[in-house]
Amino acid sequence: MFWTILKIIGYIVGGLFALGILGGILGCIFDAITIRRYKKAAERGDAGAQYFLGRHYYDQPDYVEAVRWYRKAAKQGHVDAQFGLACCYNNGEGVKKDGAEAARWFRKAAEQGHTSAQYVLALCYENGNGVPWDEIEAARWLRKAAEQGDGRARSDLAKKPKFKPDLSITITPAEIQIVETDTVRMSEDDEKIK
Repeated sequence: MFWTILKIIGYIVGGLFALGILGGILGCIFDAITIRRYKKAAERGDAGAQYFLGRHYYDQPDYVEAVRWYRKAAKQGHVDAQFGLACCYNNGEGVKKDGAEAARWFRKAAEQGHTSAQYVLALCYENGNGVPWDEIEAARWLRKAAEQGDGRARSDLAKKPKFKPDLSITITPAEIQIVETDTVRMSEDDEKIK
């Protein structure tokens, strides 16, 4: 009798997992426990936990709370938090849109070797967004990103003769095609979000 009851309970639990119901409930419980643990660590000043919470709230999306945690970690030098905070300022998410503040945080992350920050900072200089227009700085940051393998930067350098004279990076037409395809796909994704 005991084994029969246990078998029935097993079928019920298995069915709930198959339907995703129990997995969803357990997932929510584990997420809540994880967030609580990260909050405790973040409140003690752990930059990694602060960044994790910033990313978590950004994905919710609760941009104001994301900015709060990104800022705490960014001030401690957490490179991904600096980039996240820069993106929030750049897009006006959780804070007033501020190109100069975005460029400042992009620069901090770029100086620590964050490839995407280097690329975006190059675009800031190239377009005069948040910083004075400066072709030389744009080329410098674009080269740094390209040297670390950023496909967008490599493609931009290949297309801009004024940036190429001392470029020691080779890029194949196939690599340019891949980057252009990814860029179009990212642009389409951006349009869907708007």
